[in-house]
Order: sequence, then C-alpha cells, then structure tokens
Amino acid sequence: MTRKRFRTISSSSQPPVPPSQEATASQEATPSQPPAHPSEQATMPSSDNDQSLNDNEIIGHTEVRKVRGGTRMTDVWNLKEDELIPVQFNGNGQPLGDEGGIFNKFTGCVARVANQIPLDAADWRKVPMSIKEDCWSLMTKRFTIPEPPLGDIVKSWFLKDLGEKWRNYKCSLKLKYFDEAFTPQYVKNNAPTDVNLEQFCKLVDFWYSDAGRHRSHAGKQNRSLQTTVHTAGSKSFARYAHELEKEKQVPINRADLYKTVHMRSDGSPINPDVAEKIRRMEEIGLNDSGSSQTSDEFRVDGSIGWSPSDRYAQVIGPERHGRIRGVGLGPTPSSHPTNTNEQRQYQDVPNNNQVSPAIHRSSHASRKTSVADNADDAESGGADGAEGGQD
Repeated sequence: MTRKRFRTISSSSQPPVPPSQEATASQEATPSQPPAHPSEQATMPSSDNDQSLNDNEIIGHTEVRKVRGGTRMTDVWNLKEDELIPVQFNGNGQPLGDEGGIFNKFTGCVARVANQIPLDAADWRKVPMSIKEDCWSLMTKRFTIPEPPLGDIVKSWFLKDLGEKWRNYKCSLKLKYFDEAFTPQYVKNNAPTDVNLEQFCKLVDFWYSDAGRHRSHAGKQNRSLQTTVHTAGSKSFARYAHELEKEKQVPINRADLYKTVHMRSDGSPINPDVAEKIRRMEEIGLNDSGSSQTSDEFRVDGSIGWSPSDRYAQVIGPERHGRIRGVGLGPTPSSHPTNTNEQRQYQDVPNNNQVSPAIHRSSHASRKTSVADNADDAESGGADGAEGGQD
C-alpha cells in the first residue's frame, strides 16, 4: 500500500493527554525496570508541563516560576499508518525546511519519552544499539527517509542529534531538580512523574557523587571559555543556510553564515569581538583569493560550504578532531572531499586566533569529561544545540 504524505502539522503546547500516560504516573510509587523493547511501551511525554504559566511551583523553600513545557508533537505521534511527513535533507543528512524543523523537534520528543532511552546510562555510547534502532524506527514510521546511501547518512545524523537531545534533556532535569542544599533523598522524593523512577534515582546518585561533581565542574569551566553566542534561535544552521541559499541563489559557506547568525536584529554584530572577526573574514575574502573556496567545493543542496583553509578557519582557527565548527552537527574533518591528510591540513591552516596551551588543555579535558548530566553545558537551547551541534 502506498503511504500517504502528511498534510499539516501543529506543534501546539496544549494537545490532548494520551491515555498511555496513566501508566507512567505510577512509577513514582513503584520503580520498574526498563522494558525489553522500549518502542513498544514508549509513551508520549507527560502533560505535566502544560499547566498555566501563572502557576508557580515550590521546590524546597524556593518559588520557581513555571515556563512553557517541552513540545510533545501529538499530531506527529498520532499519524495514521499510511501518512508520512515529507522531509528534505542535504548531503550531510541534515533536515531542511519547515518539515526539517518538525523532524528535529520530534527527535527531541523521542529523547524525552519515558522508558525509551535509559536516563542512568553514563554515556550515549553505552546506550544499547537496539534502543537506538527502536528510536530510528519511530522516525521512519512518520517521516520520508531517502534511500541509501543518503538514507544511511541521515540515520547517522539522527543518532548523533538524538544523543545531543538526550544529553540536553538530562541537563534540564538536573537544572530543575538538583540543588547542593537538598539531600539526594529529597530530590528522589520530588522526582517528576514522567520519568522512570529507578533510573532517575540512579541519575540523582551520580549528580551527588564525586565523579558527577567533577564532571559538572569541568563543564562549567568549558562553558566559561565560550564568549560568543549566535542569534539563530532554535533554528539549525543547516536550515538557516538553506533559506539563505534560496534567497540569494548562491551556495552559502560558513563564513557567510557566521556573519548572518551573529548579528542583532538591527544589523549590528553582537559584540566587538564578533565585529572584528567578521571584518577579518571579509578582508581575507577580498584580498586573498588563494584562500577562498572554488565553486566546485560547494554543493547546491543546502549544505554549508567549508574547507580546512577557508576564511572561517583562518580567523577562528583550525578545527579539532571530530567536528567542524559553524556547519551544525554532522560533518567531520575527514568528510571534506579534498581531504587526504586531515592532521597535516589542519596544522597548515594559518591560525590568527591562537589559543594558549593552558586553555587548550582545559578545553581538551572538558571535552573528555563532558557528559549528559552537566546542566551547565554550552548552549543546549541554541540553534545547533537544540537542533544539532553548536556554534
């Protein structure tokens, strides 16, 4: 049977409460083991977050103002079996357009579903692959996924993004429920009703452990090194660049995107440091044609153009292993089509923004110790924090 494509999507914060939610409410009284097949017992996130914004909550002796809860995407959860949401992806597997935004938001919903992904896993790499496959199955039943090889790239991107959102969800739990002034038992007694209680208790024990405190401290140090934030909001860099590409009818590179997403609404840079970096990138583009990318280095498919020696790299500095800054989650240094010797290329990039050895060591150490449980991690709510990567 040919599956129909979906019509319109509503991401209202006030959808009806799913009947299956009643099962999760009893977890606070009776801890339970995670199911053998999470996707079969997964429930939509609780409606506890949908109370009035004027109803404040008392945690300990502190009155906490309630804000809008997480998006639950009920329309997507309740899609008929023959309906799929058509999504466009670029060559890096990053979702584009409005439907791509729905894909990203629904990924966040999957990361928050009770009994879907264990909260007490110390690292995303330790989450069983069978659980990740169950999460991917939830996506393929609701969105159009291209055939391989692009489909495989999309799946790889999704799993990275899901890991980011799972980590950010744990950060949000810590931000809301953890306090050094509270005892671990007090936090456990006030656990949210839409989580697996046994897993939450183990997570609380980690927060109060020496290892948990050490990781939190390392994360705070790493966050303090970040002096520049983008203005793209919750929209991913890939979606932002795709819109610019359609508007200007030219490929977008990360230097162009950097300027666009670091401007205020009045068109001015967000701070003097950003203004200077933009000036230097533009100067290099005008005066050093040898450092500019040639047109064949770009793909006109919504991907953000980059190379190891582009204007961005010359001003911001060479990339570290494992990710490319300024292009969102997904691309890695080895993924560039002209890259044959990653380490040599990155060492040869002129770096006009050198980082001191002490800061480099601190940053490296914090990367090794960055974990899902750090509520102070960088920009979890930003454009590529919310939808894939960071600036």
